[in-house]
Amino acid sequence: MSGKCRREKKIFGGNEMIEEFAAHDENKIFPKCLQLIANIIKNEGENDQSIFTHEKAINLDKAEFLGKNTENDCTVDFVIALKSRELLLVDAKYKVTNPVNLFPDLEKKIAHSADLLLSCDNSFHISHEIALLFSCNNYETIRRQLRRRSNEGRPGILKKFSITPYTTIGFYSEYFVAS
Repeated sequence: MSGKCRREKKIFGGNEMIEEFAAHDENKIFPKCLQLIANIIKNEGENDQSIFTHEKAINLDKAEFLGKNTENDCTVDFVIALKSRELLLVDAKYKVTNPVNLFPDLEKKIAHSADLLLSCDNSFHISHEIALLFSCNNYETIRRQLRRRSNEGRPGILKKFSITPYTTIGFYSEYFVAS
């Protein structure tokens, strides 16, 4: 037996969990922002979203708009609830071809998203994992560039998070398929 510790796989908590989280929003914005993940990623530029059939998430771009935030695009794209009662922040970057300026933008998005979600007082907390979704066409190149950039050090709030790039299929396999 290997001496390595295996990380416990975190898995999607189902639509009921994200709906439970949304129901605790005193401003009643999050329930209006529940959407199928397939629709969210399609709007973000993913060509093949067919792997997602009924899974829901909170569209944080929509929540930001409904909350009348004056800054545009300062949240990650969506959030899912995991069985561990954690909220996984997900940012779809299907149109990104070069992640050079990704971290400063991402730092602002994570901080604002966390503030927005934590204003909803309940027993969920923000996962220390962040998922970035990229197209299959440029995934390997971007993954290598992100790993190199991560080794150089990350600014501020990003040091607290494990940022992992995925293709849509990889993201689905990691969080939606029980092992």
